[in-house]
Amino acid sequence: MRHGTRSGPDGRAKGTVIQPYGGQGTTGSPPAIALETNAGLVGVTISYESQNTNCIPFPPAIQGRGGNVYVIGVCCPNPYSYVDLDTYTCTNHLLDMVDGWALKTGYKLGNGSSGTIVDCHCNWTYWIDNGESQSTLPQNIQAPVLSFAAHYLQMYVLGDCTETMVKDFSIIENVFMNCVAEGGKGPAVTLINNYCDATIQGFVLDAAGPSTVSAVNTPMTTFNFGGYGDLAQATVAVLSTTNFQGTARFTSSVLWGGTWLDFNIAGGDVGFDMVHMDSHSFIGSSVNGGVFHLINNSAYISYSGASNFPPYTVTFGPNAGLAGMTNEFIACYAYNGCGYINASTNAPTQVWNDYALSRYSVLDPNLPVVYAVYPNSSSLFAYTNRFSFSVSAPAGIATSNIVVTLDGVTLTNLVFIGASTGWNVSYANLTVNTTHTAVITIVDNAGHSASVAASFDTFSPNNYTFEAEDFDYTSGGISGLFIDNPQSNAYAGLGSKDGVDCHNASGGSASYRPNPDGLETETAGDSPRPAYAGALQDYDVGWNNGGNWGNYTRTFPAGMYRVYMRAASPNGSPVTADAASMSLVTSGLGTTNQTTTRMGTFTVPNTGGWHTFTWVPLQDTHGNLVQFTNSGGIKTLRVTTDNGGYNANFYDLVPVTASPAPTSLVVSLSGANIIVSFVTQLGFAYQLEYKTNLTDPNWVSLGGRIVGDGSVQHLGEALSGASGFYRVEIQLNQSP
Repeated sequence: MRHGTRSGPDGRAKGTVIQPYGGQGTTGSPPAIALETNAGLVGVTISYESQNTNCIPFPPAIQGRGGNVYVIGVCCPNPYSYVDLDTYTCTNHLLDMVDGWALKTGYKLGNGSSGTIVDCHCNWTYWIDNGESQSTLPQNIQAPVLSFAAHYLQMYVLGDCTETMVKDFSIIENVFMNCVAEGGKGPAVTLINNYCDATIQGFVLDAAGPSTVSAVNTPMTTFNFGGYGDLAQATVAVLSTTNFQGTARFTSSVLWGGTWLDFNIAGGDVGFDMVHMDSHSFIGSSVNGGVFHLINNSAYISYSGASNFPPYTVTFGPNAGLAGMTNEFIACYAYNGCGYINASTNAPTQVWNDYALSRYSVLDPNLPVVYAVYPNSSSLFAYTNRFSFSVSAPAGIATSNIVVTLDGVTLTNLVFIGASTGWNVSYANLTVNTTHTAVITIVDNAGHSASVAASFDTFSPNNYTFEAEDFDYTSGGISGLFIDNPQSNAYAGLGSKDGVDCHNASGGSASYRPNPDGLETETAGDSPRPAYAGALQDYDVGWNNGGNWGNYTRTFPAGMYRVYMRAASPNGSPVTADAASMSLVTSGLGTTNQTTTRMGTFTVPNTGGWHTFTWVPLQDTHGNLVQFTNSGGIKTLRVTTDNGGYNANFYDLVPVTASPAPTSLVVSLSGANIIVSFVTQLGFAYQLEYKTNLTDPNWVSLGGRIVGDGSVQHLGEALSGASGFYRVEIQLNQSP
């Protein structure tokens, strides 16, 4: 029977409760309970009454100090560190129904310990339902605790130990199991019917020494459960690091949740047989070290979107492979088939009978593929002038058969590095602070073709942005109030006045701000942004039906800008014209009698889903990009939903033109050569020119055109003549 401290018929909590206070603020003090050799603990609740949303450090709740220790039917809802069987060697230990949760470390085992962990359940709800304790976790204060756990909690940390784990469960953590080395040895662990839920990373294999992990019937639900911006690309079911020197085998596993990567293998010998995936990674699995086995894998994505049902792809990077060992990608299927990329010369792979359900086709590992495209739609603010990708072609491919069109123009100045079976391709002349669409088409020597399209932005992360959910607010009876900086989540919980700050006739949720008398706010499923690193939640405005509007008052920066909305929509064939409009409020701010001047409209394309976002420019009636000019003072922009049917995340002011930073020429001598050096800036092109005499009629170009990338450039020429004069001409870089 599971232990817990619950209220009886008289409303009072029943059972034995230990309430530790010692060692608060430290982790190295004596534990709350120490179990010496042959000692045990049964039927007790351990509650840290002073624990709160600050996640206060404490020493371990329970520490074993010898062999044959046991803990049965114990519950600890809120320890910083729960069970320590690592400081001392604890052979033949038993943990049975040791329930609760933890903030930093759940169960730590090592130092030669051995034993069994069975039927232990870890869930943050134990803290929520903590009897009559002074320390509970109601929903309204959970956010900082869940964020701390998402970033730091490792439920099982296994070093030099031998463990059998059966039917254990945990939910809400950064890592379910971290396998590390102690004294050159890692764990030998067998898992049967263990389940981790709402986990950022399932298994982390980091033991730099002999180690074996054998897991049977292991469901893993790994996803970014809190929508934390800095963890968006951290989710993974199994991660092996370059340290890992052991062997891991997972048999009959189940994956849920939609991770960034399903398996990310960088070391060791890691294999999976009979994996069943529901909502797998759009990227698939990556191998860039060690050896990988994926056999009898079924992959399915149940959620909708423009990229629904992608092929299940395994990518072997340049560092993949172990000498004398063979990778396997065998008998796997996905709705639209499987993809295979091998950029390594040291990763022989058996690839056969990987097939598609939609057309009953089998993967041909000899087909050419395009991969590692950057920039791409998975990240925002790729402020770069360089576009790159890689091509794998087992049958060989000529560079002339690798064609790139950028914004409808075929590029002629690509740079190729590699050989006929594998090329790294780059282009160094992207225009920054705009949007691009690139189409890559390849045809190998056997006549097989492939094509990949990528839409992306090169906006600067320093552009001025404002959030759709941060419309004006009312406080103390005063409307039209605003916050300049910082803006990220600064408006959380602020109310507004209908008809003055905004208008919403559609209803909807109130995840971020009150509604009614506010626009509908909800969590956004957009790509991560630097502004939302550090566990801040991103929100958007939805339920945008005709007639809704919101005012956005700010001290907008001086300059001339194009305006982009970050929007998502499953509507339109292919677009919703005039989904929304933007106006300048010219008078009456803070009252119900406001006048506006219409600036332009946003035509939102069908992106395939309510949270599949894209960039939408503000345009005039002729389709031209609107230019918004500001002197640097306070202005109010209004966004009005016209034809609607979209979600809006934020707005970006993109400079129409930019002035280069001042640069100076530094001249030096190197032997018989004169060297001219200068600093370049991203987004601009440079041409060095010279004259022998200032009275010469023309400047002469020295060297070729240089695309700025933030580096110092050095150009030289042989000394000649008695004098020389140099200048650098700087222009806005335009591509192609």
